[in-house]
Amino acid sequence: MKKIYIYHFNRNHRYIGRTYRMIQEGSKIHPGPRATRKKVDLTKLTEHKIALFRHHEWKYVDDYRGPAWDKVTLTEEQVVKLGPLPVNLTHVKPPYAWSAWKNGKWVQSRKLFRQTKIKALNRIFAAKTRTIGSRADILEAICALARNSTADQDTITKWAGLAAYIDSLKTVYDQAKADLVAATTIKELKAIDLSAIVWPEVA
Repeated sequence: MKKIYIYHFNRNHRYIGRTYRMIQEGSKIHPGPRATRKKVDLTKLTEHKIALFRHHEWKYVDDYRGPAWDKVTLTEEQVVKLGPLPVNLTHVKPPYAWSAWKNGKWVQSRKLFRQTKIKALNRIFAAKTRTIGSRADILEAICALARNSTADQDTITKWAGLAAYIDSLKTVYDQAKADLVAATTIKELKAIDLSAIVWPEVA
């Protein structure tokens, strides 16, 4: 008796596995539909390499279909075609929002991490001032009130207090941003806890 391997493929011609049969020496064998006796080199099959049976031969092609990430923007894309992965993409998901592609792998970028922190700081500062307006608007309102002979001094004082509040917010913001800019390592940047910043209250 002799062991014969049969290699199977699906309707898309992709190799899906092999089976074997025991036959008498010299006997003929019919592999059946979507099957062949042509050997698949299993050593060529990797995570991103498949075998396709076309024109009575096995072809080994790259298969990066599925999610991939842009090495510059970190945005996720879907690869839908067989073939090599475009040079601007990687199938390895970036582990951090501040990841940067360097020497064939993702690394933590101090520059991107700092930008991430500053964006978060900007959102906090914007939220603090959103219902108040800009300092320029407040000063313009004070000047308009001062020109009005019937303006109430308490009202002018209140607007002046808002201008001072904006200044105090900006002072805290500038110091926090300066700390972020001065940090030289990822560890130092992580140690700057934006949620622990003490922001002044409205007078």
